[in-house]
Amino acid sequence: MKAAILLAAVIGGCAAGLVGPPRPVAAQERFTVEGYVVDADSKQPIIAGVVELQELKRRVFTDSLGFFAFPGVIPGHYTLTAGSLGYSTVTEAADFQQGFTAFMLIPPRPIMLAALEVTYQRVDARRRASGFSSDAFGVKTLASVPETTLDDFLKTYANVQLIPCPSGIDQATGPAGERECMLARGVAMPAKVYLDENPSAGGTSVIESYRTGEVARVEVYRGLSMIRIYTRSFLERVARGKAYIDPVCLVCTGP
Repeated sequence: MKAAILLAAVIGGCAAGLVGPPRPVAAQERFTVEGYVVDADSKQPIIAGVVELQELKRRVFTDSLGFFAFPGVIPGHYTLTAGSLGYSTVTEAADFQQGFTAFMLIPPRPIMLAALEVTYQRVDARRRASGFSSDAFGVKTLASVPETTLDDFLKTYANVQLIPCPSGIDQATGPAGERECMLARGVAMPAKVYLDENPSAGGTSVIESYRTGEVARVEVYRGLSMIRIYTRSFLERVARGKAYIDPVCLVCTGP
């Protein structure tokens, strides 16, 4: 679906009379493609929206003001796409140069937004009812830090410590093929990883292969040595009734 993209130019040097011959593209200074993603109905900023600069295969997230930025871009014609959970994805192409700001209006899907809110409540209620200490990181938290692998996010922001399992403990395969354990209060336990409610066939290797931008929620159950990962597409399927959240007992018993 197309959406209006409003471009506002800020004219600098020309207004001051500093006009010179045009420079070759290679010699032009790089600039920042920036803008805002806004709810087309309420005109409120979209937090944790996904914006892609297609020609450069770059992706960023909007901040608490709906702002996004792609630094280091040569002036030219580019295609932007913007979307978010519960919203339609919009695509627009325009000529960008220094001083342009894009305002992308994305239409909400009210029924989907309501269904997603119910889904979030159900998932969090299940976590709290498990009886185990746990931490949850939602899409806004994941989008508030520089995009990285889940492995880096968990180590840096969730204080998850994964180590090669001591002799005699052998369960979850790590990124390098080794067996990995999670440290909880100094005790190493075999790490159990779930992706969209299914035990990860690759063990902990999945947290190295996924990036934070592909994930809507991460739960860490330290006492169970368990990490549960939910992609954006999975939670939307749950909201549509096409996928389901497993009962609490499966959280307690593990794979």
